[in-house]
Amino acid sequence: PPRSTLFPYTTLFRSGWKVGAAEPVFYAAESNSVNTLMTGLKDLQLDDEISSRADRASDYDVTAASGIAVRLEDAKGTQLVQGLFGKQARDMAHIYFRYPDKPNVYLGRGVIRGDLGRAEVNFWRDRHLLDIPEAKIQSVRIDGKGFSTEVVKTSTDSWSVNGKPVDPSL
Repeated sequence: PPRSTLFPYTTLFRSGWKVGAAEPVFYAAESNSVNTLMTGLKDLQLDDEISSRADRASDYDVTAASGIAVRLEDAKGTQLVQGLFGKQARDMAHIYFRYPDKPNVYLGRGVIRGDLGRAEVNFWRDRHLLDIPEAKIQSVRIDGKGFSTEVVKTSTDSWSVNGKPVDPSL
C-alpha cells in the first residue's frame, strides 16, 4: 500500500475506537489521538480553491504518494467521504486538500497536518496493558526466565511482594 494511506490499511471505528492493519487483528486505539483527529475533521472548512490543474497536485503534496489519505466510513463500512491532505500552508493556519477523484486543490482550515497522525497501526494503538480498576485486582504474578514475582493485596492500601510487606511510603 502507499505509505501515505491511513484508511483502509489503518481502520478506526466506534464502540471504543479500534485500529488494525488487517482483519481479524484489531487493537484498542489511543483515545486522545482519535479525539484530536475527529475534532480536526469536524472543524475542517474548505476555503479558497488554489488550483484546478491535476499537474499541480504534487506542488501541494496532495497525491497518493505524498499526501495523507483519510476515508470515513459508517458502521457497515460504506464510504461516507474521503480526501487527500497535503502539506501545511505557509501561514500555518491552512492545509492543502484535494478530493481523490478531482484535480482541484483547496485551502482547508480547522485541522493541521500533525492532527492527522501517521498511517501506522502503532501510532494509533493504546499502550495501556490492562484496563482493570486497581480496586478489582487482588494479586499479580509475573513469571520470567529464571524468576517469579507475586504481588498480593493484603488490605485496602497495603501490598506484599513475594510474601514481604511493601512500605506504603515508597
